[in-house]
Amino acid sequence: MSDNSLGFPKDFTSGLTLLDPNEIYDFLESLKQKPIVSIRTQLDKDNSVLIKSYQVAWCENGFYLNKRPIFSEDPHFHGGTYYVQEASSMALAHVLKKVYNPQKHFSVLDMCASPGGKTTLISDQMNEDVLILANEAIQSRVSPLIENVVKWGKPNVYVSQNDPIDFEKIESFFDLIVLDAPCSGEGMFRKIPESAKQWSLDLVNLCSARQKRILLSTHKALKPGGFLLYSTCTWSTKENEDNMKFMIENYGYQSINTGLEQYEGIVHTENNGYRFYPHKIKGEGFFICVLQKVNEEEELDLPLKKFKAEKEKLNFEAQLWIKNDSLFSYNTDYYKIINATLKTHESRLLLLANKLKLIKKSNKIGQSIGKDFLPEHDFALSNLKINTLPFVNLNFEQAIKYLMKEDFKIEEHLSVGWYLVKYQNTSLGWVKILPNRINNYFPTAWRLRNFSGSNLLL
Repeated sequence: MSDNSLGFPKDFTSGLTLLDPNEIYDFLESLKQKPIVSIRTQLDKDNSVLIKSYQVAWCENGFYLNKRPIFSEDPHFHGGTYYVQEASSMALAHVLKKVYNPQKHFSVLDMCASPGGKTTLISDQMNEDVLILANEAIQSRVSPLIENVVKWGKPNVYVSQNDPIDFEKIESFFDLIVLDAPCSGEGMFRKIPESAKQWSLDLVNLCSARQKRILLSTHKALKPGGFLLYSTCTWSTKENEDNMKFMIENYGYQSINTGLEQYEGIVHTENNGYRFYPHKIKGEGFFICVLQKVNEEEELDLPLKKFKAEKEKLNFEAQLWIKNDSLFSYNTDYYKIINATLKTHESRLLLLANKLKLIKKSNKIGQSIGKDFLPEHDFALSNLKINTLPFVNLNFEQAIKYLMKEDFKIEEHLSVGWYLVKYQNTSLGWVKILPNRINNYFPTAWRLRNFSGSNLLL
């Protein structure tokens, strides 16, 4: 049987020069199988009730599922108990252990961040004093990025919307830049069959040129001695190994062996690149490589200005709700919402705000309205809140009604006031109990619009 009879473009199959010719048929056949389903759990949230099959070898909190459920109908999904992420891309967890120095005031940029898989993974692997900036250039992709960052609930993740060229204004700032580059998408052929029909050599050339442009902007923002973590979901040598060779030969980088070859089936290529093929591993197509910027330029001592934001005195009730509140500074934004910012990040955030368009630059806590305190949805999902706040446990039917922003009833008698809504220890948001009703404060824009009642994760 010829390659072409398997339904893939001839230019694609003839370009598989890094595969043993004896493997090509098995490889192409694997692209016709159903994609493997995997999730990554939130380490700070209770995920003990989730039904998981077995662990992803290179990620301690990554797990395969036996089937693909309707994730949007699972309350745990809305509460950020897990993230639906392709297993191969979770190799970032292993790689980060090789480049992260917890003794430094680390700053990380996720350059092409939406929808947030790698951003949330980075926040899992690093301490909360690390500043993580998730950037997305395309406006329509910023909202899902923010939603997933909020669900994950870490206080050290911020969001910007900038073209990569804007980062040339911030020279030698980041210790680590993660660039999951836009690519021709060969690794998505079985997950998104339409991508095979859209593939062409012209697309590969276009993507390669775009990747080089992003790499050059990224290069300027990286500190000397810092690490560039480059990945794609394609097997194109032009988009992968050739781009790494370009940076090594022209911009003073060296490649880092991250040891991914220890996992069976992962292919080690030139300049310490690593390839994931679906007939060899349980996952989709992926490429990852780490470069270190090793030119002789000295690390710049950036002139960080003292942060002079107006400090907000929280009302007594609000302050009691915040865990480790002394670690944060507070200010009120244009909408009178109280925001919390880690004190160790203030100066760096001010420099970034002067150069970039920051969309999420703090953590929303709530509003003081007279003697009352109106908590924000972000705060309900974050790990900023204390563990002893009043809460109401919902059963599955009640939780779905809450997520659809519909009225629901609870049997227990509760006093008037604010309550966290929980489903099996997962916080979903807020309600306010009043004498004659329950006010549902789940965000309208995030509400569950349809519910089939079938194929649930739990």
